[in-house]
Amino acid sequence: ANDSDERLLIADEVGVGKTIESGIILDELISRGDIGPQDFILIVCPNVLTKKWRDEMFFKFGMDDFTVHNGRTLEEMLSLFINTERINIKHSIVSEQTFRSEKYQELLEECRNTAGGPFIKMLIVDECHHYRNSDTNTHKFGELVSSCSEKVLMLSATPFNLRSSDLYNQLHILNPGMFQNEAEFEQLKKQISAVNRCISYLRNGDTTNLRKEIQPLCELTRDNVYIGDKFDRMYSNICNEKSFNVKEITEYEHILNMLNPVSSSFTRTLKRDALEHRVTREVRTVEVKYTEQERHIYDKFLDVNLMRYQMEG
Repeated sequence: ANDSDERLLIADEVGVGKTIESGIILDELISRGDIGPQDFILIVCPNVLTKKWRDEMFFKFGMDDFTVHNGRTLEEMLSLFINTERINIKHSIVSEQTFRSEKYQELLEECRNTAGGPFIKMLIVDECHHYRNSDTNTHKFGELVSSCSEKVLMLSATPFNLRSSDLYNQLHILNPGMFQNEAEFEQLKKQISAVNRCISYLRNGDTTNLRKEIQPLCELTRDNVYIGDKFDRMYSNICNEKSFNVKEITEYEHILNMLNPVSSSFTRTLKRDALEHRVTREVRTVEVKYTEQERHIYDKFLDVNLMRYQMEG
């Protein structure tokens, strides 16, 4: 359903690997049997990224049956479903520029009506910040395709622009049941900011400001049976200790994130955080001695490419 918990916005910085993360999630869901061979997987992305997505799914995850649609094949696929309730291309990639036109939105809505609800098992929307303006046709399409989907994964390196409504509009597409209106979201932001400040002070070892900032959060845990005891133990330790080890910081950060109302819907990894765990590669030059035959082939290869370069100017 379009208000399920199986909906996530990944907002990692450029270069952290959102496409790879998506493939890992998709691969895991298939391995678990949550997505079957007859289920419909749809990737929507900017036109310039359609072939990149197809290649990533093939070369990184061995999924060789993703089809990049044009307008004609998209219309044929949707029309077939309307008439037969059968998707003939189970793994599809469509550009947002094509799909957001009124013609295909009408077909998509008719598909949803035919199915009586969501008929897309897994939807991946790349560059979802394109959908942030609520008065655009792209945003309207985003709401529609989300309502047609059981599981949704949205990706953007830049989900924030100049207005707080930008993030809300994207989260509303992601999960309209959880993020119903902007006024409620503004109230949630205060809690989100308080939690984030506590986590920042915790990571930086600033226990003085951490004690001040965490005090108001105590009210949020009073009636919460699941988190209350954990929070109380953490709060007691914070009040009595001057420093924490890595294990404690990790545990306390997890507890604090449980108080973040969007933690189950939104995740963001900064490049500097990812680079802390990077693998360092040592580059070495290895001298290779060619055989006479290999040297001959190599020299001919260089001659041909040099001639081509000179001909092209």
